[in-house]
Amino acid sequence: MWWSGDFQEVHTESVTVEEGQDLSLQCDFTGDHESAFTWSNPRGFVIFLNSDQGLKDQRYKLIHYSKHKLSISLSNVTVQDEGTYTCFYYDVPVKTKKVNVTVLAAPSKPQLEVSDIRTHGKKVKIVLSCLTQGSKPPPQITWLLNNGLEVYGDIKHKFEHDGKKCNTTSTLIVHAYNRDSTASCVIRHETLRGERLTASFQFENFTTTTSSAPTVLEISTTTSEHPQHYMGKYNNKKPLT
Repeated sequence: MWWSGDFQEVHTESVTVEEGQDLSLQCDFTGDHESAFTWSNPRGFVIFLNSDQGLKDQRYKLIHYSKHKLSISLSNVTVQDEGTYTCFYYDVPVKTKKVNVTVLAAPSKPQLEVSDIRTHGKKVKIVLSCLTQGSKPPPQITWLLNNGLEVYGDIKHKFEHDGKKCNTTSTLIVHAYNRDSTASCVIRHETLRGERLTASFQFENFTTTTSSAPTVLEISTTTSEHPQHYMGKYNNKKPLT
């Protein structure tokens, strides 16, 4: 959207890129005189003044410079490059273009951990934990049970030191299970473009001290997004294919 004032004209746009991709920044203005161009990064440092590079970050490249256009690129973008990039064209009035850049980070492949809870030496619960790391924004994690029902576990987000990426864990508590039951952790995120990351656990791989396996898969889940306490019994014994 353009607007005019006594001292400047400003144009603002928003761009979303993923980590590892290239960012293209183009500033194109016309004026009555040949005027200077600058592109600045979100911290206010000049990247280019006309065709002269200010920052010595080798990821910045000059794409095109003319008296009415300054185009540059930034390769191998990271979440630290997120923010507002500003182009000034020093005409009268000064013309400004701001590009609000959002950087997404894809979640890592899920890692499954399995443990049990015992009372008086007898196994009473199995705890399944699914961890994915380095995501921005946080991913969605669900559990797909062997009969096709999809449920939420107890989800916890822990942000990394940069305050941008986060590590997310979902925990599912299993009270009883068939040896041929399966529970799959499912990761969804906008960088996956509708695809899913999955990791599956087959209960037959978990040793048991009982002489015979239960005839049902019984789980409980809690989550801040879905605060209701969920208990279910699932009689379908076919594993996921």
